[in-house]
Amino acid sequence: MFAKMDARLKDHDWLVGDAFSLADIAWIPQLVVLGRAGYPFAQYAHFERWKNTIMARPSFKQAITD
Repeated sequence: MFAKMDARLKDHDWLVGDAFSLADIAWIPQLVVLGRAGYPFAQYAHFERWKNTIMARPSFKQAITD
């Protein structure tokens, strides 16, 4: 699944195009859980960029890390 997402994110900023959407929001719980479990996201460069962009959003920081 992550390989498919990585391929999609190669040409797009977000999962369904160029706008942050519910598709991106729906993946946030998985990012948090898998990240804490040590999942090797770094092997998917475009996915990693997308993940880092989400994690840098003020709403992510407020809802998850604060």
